[in-house]
Amino acid sequence: VEKLAQRIPDLDSIKQVPVVVAPSRRATDSQLAGRHVGTSVEAWTGEAQANFILSKLEEGYTPKELEADLGFSAADVENARKIQGIALAVRSLTFPSEIQAKVESRSTNFMSTVERVFDSTVGRKFLNVEPDSESGFKIKSDPSAFKEALTRLVTDIVVGQQSSRTLNTKEQMADYFKSWLGDGLA
Repeated sequence: VEKLAQRIPDLDSIKQVPVVVAPSRRATDSQLAGRHVGTSVEAWTGEAQANFILSKLEEGYTPKELEADLGFSAADVENARKIQGIALAVRSLTFPSEIQAKVESRSTNFMSTVERVFDSTVGRKFLNVEPDSESGFKIKSDPSAFKEALTRLVTDIVVGQQSSRTLNTKEQMADYFKSWLGDGLA
């Protein structure tokens, strides 16, 4: 502790730290959600919010309690399942090491662009998936073809060939997926 204290140039700046004491872990949930959702101190990524929502369900919150106590609607829960399903699918893929490191890093924000593709009818049609309220989405085709397409999509986003700007509209997405035709992936 003394060595760490020597690294802090102004010890007075941290002598008073605001603290909130709650009677239980559950009592902190609304404060935690309030600091990260809406007008927040630091906004959560979609995946972080999804993990929070789904962990609260696992801890025993009912959907009504999630909405009343934490402000998360049934649509938020369904969206959380979708986001978690996408994240699990992406993280189950194998990439070259430099891409794998970015995929595993929670600090990169490529996942919001992948989510955008899954939210679009064009993206769902090309990836051959459909929404599912329990698991987030269902694959309607050969799982290996889905994995190949998802690997290509994630790689293109992570290396910067595609982004939320280039995959913003259904026309842009359609053009992007049409470009795969020459590669035998469409």
